[in-house]
Amino acid sequence: MLYTAFVVAFMVVVVTSDLLYRRIPNAITVTGFCVGLVFHSFNHTMTSAFVGAAVGFVVGFLMFYVAAIGAGDLKLLVALGAILGIELWTTAMVLTVIAAGLMGLVQAIGSRKLGSTLRNMGAILVHMWKFGFRPHPELNVRNKALIRSPFGVAAGVGVLLTVLR
Repeated sequence: MLYTAFVVAFMVVVVTSDLLYRRIPNAITVTGFCVGLVFHSFNHTMTSAFVGAAVGFVVGFLMFYVAAIGAGDLKLLVALGAILGIELWTTAMVLTVIAAGLMGLVQAIGSRKLGSTLRNMGAILVHMWKFGFRPHPELNVRNKALIRSPFGVAAGVGVLLTVLR
């Protein structure tokens, strides 16, 4: 019960910060990471927490490298790995990807930019086909002119659906 309350509170802080400031500060992610490890040390599931954090780092770093997410999102993926452990992290991330896709779809339709969004997705795939696993020079998270969704909100949906089921 205390664990669930912590996860819910953690995600409320993450979502609020990402919505209001478009940032997930280190103080939030480091706290989550540390509390996750402490929790798992008491439950003898440290291996799951370390594997979750490591997988979160690898997946997050790859997404950060191609400029699909920001540094705060990368650190959030690591913290969530430590908090959830690898089993719950995997489920939460599948739901997070679905939530992020739906959020993007709603934003693209709402802003009447679905066609350009789909063309941009195609351009990113062509760029990766030609140049390998490299960020697109214009179509990336750093371009403020593009439609951008706060990843922390999608993660909040995925994590809360996982933990509260």
